[in-house]
Amino acid sequence: NKRVSSPSTSIKSVKEAIEIWQSRLPAAEIVTMSVLQNETGVAKLLDRLVYHLPKGPKYFPDDEITNRDERFFTAEIIRESLFVCYQDEIPYSCEVSIESFKDKSPTLSVIEAVIWASKDTQKAILIGKNGNKLKELGTAARGKLEEFLNRRVFLSLRVKVDSDWRQNDESLKRYGYI
Repeated sequence: NKRVSSPSTSIKSVKEAIEIWQSRLPAAEIVTMSVLQNETGVAKLLDRLVYHLPKGPKYFPDDEITNRDERFFTAEIIRESLFVCYQDEIPYSCEVSIESFKDKSPTLSVIEAVIWASKDTQKAILIGKNGNKLKELGTAARGKLEEFLNRRVFLSLRVKVDSDWRQNDESLKRYGYI
């Protein structure tokens, strides 16, 4: 019987709150949870939500988990590495495009990617002094790509400027936003 605060009523306990909601929505299933007591109510709520979802048609075979190709995930992994490596410095207006993705053998992929910045100053931040920041980014991204692709990766990163690409419909189409 813990105290429960509510802006519209003065409910004094969890039990009282459950009774009120059961009277208002008799057919509803009520799931309680407590962040403070670290209870498993969230897991139970998710389980009940999934249970009540209607069955739909299968759009993909059981062994297919996405309709996106390796190029898409490669760009996203590089973008993730951008945010991790640059943190507060990262120019949030960067775009990553995969220029070339070749499997040289079953154990090696060669990937060429371009990081597009909106301004020359952002390009300088991305490259860093003597290219050190770009090298750090490439090392981090390559490690994640090798794990994801389950093979060695030769990753070539270049930084280019596409001035104010986020305001340009042609650039937005080229990067797949439109």
